[in-house]
Amino acid sequence: MKQTTSVMTRLAAGLLMAATMTAASAQGYPSKPIRLIVPWPPTGTVDILGRTLGQKLGEALGQSVVIDNRGGANGMIGTDMAAKAAPDGYTILVENVTGQTINASLHEKKAFDLYKDLAPVSLLAGQVSIYIPVLPSVVSLSKSGKLRLLAVTGAKRSSALPDVPTVAESGVPGFEASNWFGLLVPAGTPADIVARLNAEAGKAMQSPDVKEKLGGLGFEVQSSTPPELAAFLRKEGDKWAKVVKASGAKAE
Repeated sequence: MKQTTSVMTRLAAGLLMAATMTAASAQGYPSKPIRLIVPWPPTGTVDILGRTLGQKLGEALGQSVVIDNRGGANGMIGTDMAAKAAPDGYTILVENVTGQTINASLHEKKAFDLYKDLAPVSLLAGQVSIYIPVLPSVVSLSKSGKLRLLAVTGAKRSSALPDVPTVAESGVPGFEASNWFGLLVPAGTPADIVARLNAEAGKAMQSPDVKEKLGGLGFEVQSSTPPELAAFLRKEGDKWAKVVKASGAKAE
């Protein structure tokens, strides 16, 4: 009995210490610069979103947010780095989450599990595609009259190009395919830190200057809770898994 009591006492003390350390780390967060991994090259769509968000997060958190471009393998190299980073809140990832849900079905062998190795923070924005290009790369060309756009692939028209119909409106009922971008952290990151990042990212994305800048590039600014983003990832994953299976596509 004495031995059992001693074990229980040490276990309780250990749990209390762990809880205290977690609370302390969350309260003192952040105490050093934060790395924001952008798993794509500079000047691209995800990079624009990441740098815009990073500046606002840095101002709100009182620490530098350093952009770390890690492009390659359709975003999988940088995403893998984020998945394997320490879950302490000092490595965050901005990514095309729709693309990664497709990769999850397309690649039989992966270095990380999107749903287990990363924790959702916030849904940031959506973006419809026009044929193959994504909106930010063609908005200015369309507005200048150098490019005629036939349709956008989202469920509704883009606020940046309200005169361009959707594919569904153009004769393919039910068609919808959009890119969605989200903020993720390594699995195991303390819940209080995830909540802080979610709150600050939500404020940043809803600020008038950010909405104006990103809206002009074709982004549809969004916000969500971590559970909502987790559910969204699963929904996107299920949708694209069916498409990948029906197409027979496999990554070599």
